[in-house]
Amino acid sequence: MLNYQGGMQLFNAEVTGITHDKLRPRVSYTAKGLWLVYICLTVLLIVLLAFSEMDIFDAVCYGLSTMSTEVLPHRICP
Repeated sequence: MLNYQGGMQLFNAEVTGITHDKLRPRVSYTAKGLWLVYICLTVLLIVLLAFSEMDIFDAVCYGLSTMSTEVLPHRICP
């Protein structure tokens, strides 16, 4: 909707202080920050699982699935 002329007029009328030129860098900066947090937490979880009694393949599989679904598998939970 923002690509059309009417959408840009609506955006500029409703949003004060932000222009569409300033919005895109902020959104990409926020997205990069979220990806960095996700990657850091995933790597940390994989390392912690690898230091437990789990082999590296299972640690990677469980780490990736846990971070994406926010649920620990039954094998880890008592």
